[in-house]
Amino acid sequence: MNIRSQFEEYLRPGKPRLVIGAVCGVATLVLAAIALLIYAGVIGRTSKESAVAFNPTDRSLEGTSVYFDVVSLDTYAAHRDDHYYYLATDSEDYAIVVCMRASEEKRFADQQEYWQSQKVNTGEVSSTPKPVRIYGVASKMPDNLVDTLATSYGVSAANLTEKVGVLYIDTMTTPRDAMMTPFIVAAIVAAIFGGILLFGYFAQIKVARRCLDRLDREGATQQAWAELQNYLSTTGGSANPALTANFIVSKKEGAVIAYADIVWIYQHVMRRNFVPVSSNVVCRLRDLDFINICSQGGKGRANVINEVFSAVSARNPAAMIGYSDENVKAFDAFQRQNR
Repeated sequence: MNIRSQFEEYLRPGKPRLVIGAVCGVATLVLAAIALLIYAGVIGRTSKESAVAFNPTDRSLEGTSVYFDVVSLDTYAAHRDDHYYYLATDSEDYAIVVCMRASEEKRFADQQEYWQSQKVNTGEVSSTPKPVRIYGVASKMPDNLVDTLATSYGVSAANLTEKVGVLYIDTMTTPRDAMMTPFIVAAIVAAIFGGILLFGYFAQIKVARRCLDRLDREGATQQAWAELQNYLSTTGGSANPALTANFIVSKKEGAVIAYADIVWIYQHVMRRNFVPVSSNVVCRLRDLDFINICSQGGKGRANVINEVFSAVSARNPAAMIGYSDENVKAFDAFQRQNR
C-alpha cells in the first residue's frame, strides 16, 4: 500500500458509521414497504364487521376499530381545523365524544332535533329517531380537548371525563391509518438518522481526498505522513487534531492542511435562539478552498482551539487569526486578487 493509500485509510471515517447508516437505510425501506402494504390492504386488513362496540372508559380499545349507534347529537362543541367534536348519546343515554367533519353533520338532522327536544322543557318530546351507526378509531382525548369541552358545557374537566370517559371516536381516522402511522414515523426517523450518518461518512472521505490531492500537487504527501507518524508515536495517537511541525491533521474531519496554505483561521459558531448548538474551526486556504477542523466538543475544547490558533500563528505569521471585521475585509481583498 503506497503512502497516499495509507494516509487516505487513516483519514477515512470509522466503519460503524457506514454500517449503521446502511442498516438505517434498509430499515427505512422495510418500514416504508410495510406501510405501503397496510395502505394497500395486503396486511392489517380491517372492515366494519371487525369493529367492536365503543366503550369510552375501556383504555384497551385505544387504536382499535369501534362503532357507536347515535340517537341524539349536539351541535359541535369544539373544533380544530376540519376536526369537529360533538357530544352524542345512544338509546340508553350513554354519552360519548365523536370527531368528524362538519359536512357529516347533515346526516344527523333527526338526531340533532331529538337532542334539542330532550333539552327544551316544553313537555313535548320528539319521537326517538332511528339510530345512525358511526365507525371510527378509539382515540385518547388530549387534555386540551377535555378542557375545551368542559368549558363549552360549563362543567369541570373531572366531571366531563366522568360523564364521557377518556376515549373518543375519531371517524376521520381509519384503523388502517392508525396502523400505518407508527411505521411511517419510524421510517422517517430511520431515513433522517441514516442519511446524516451516510452523508457525514462520504463527506469526510471527499474532504480527505481534496486535502490529499492538494498535498500531491505540492509534493508534500510523504512529508506530511512521516510527520504524522512521528507525532502519533510521540503522543500515543490520542491527540486530535495532530499538530505536526508543518501540518494540521484532523482524523475526525478527515483533513490534513499545511500551515503555509492557511490564509485565515477562525472559529465558527452556529446558534439557535442565541444558544450555541455547534461550532468548528474553519481554515480558508490560498486556493480559496475552505476546510473545517476541530469540530469535536467536550471538556478542554477551548484549550484545543487555542493550541491550534497558536500553532498556526507560530508557523505561519502571515495567517489571519480569529473572526473580525478587519479579517473579513482582508480576506475579501485576498479573494479579489486571486480569482
